[in-house]
Amino acid sequence: MATILVGDDPASATYVKMKGNACRRVGMDSLKVEMNQKTSTTELLDKIDELNNNEDVHGFCCNTLFLLKSMSENALIEFRSKRR
Repeated sequence: MATILVGDDPASATYVKMKGNACRRVGMDSLKVEMNQKTSTTELLDKIDELNNNEDVHGFCCNTLFLLKSMSENALIEFRSKRR
């Protein structure tokens, strides 16, 4: 499982860390992707697309609850819907 952390929100960092810990507890590999606070919606969607095409990644978590002001929640939701 891959997790994507955008920015430096402490609560989000803790959430992502807990997901990685949970993976290790059950014997799963985890990949932590960190992106800086200036990441654009397009850059995030490109990273999601890259993870979708990575044969070693079978799922990922991108917490959209605390999106940066530079992010478009609607674009992320529409992108995710198109990929199903």
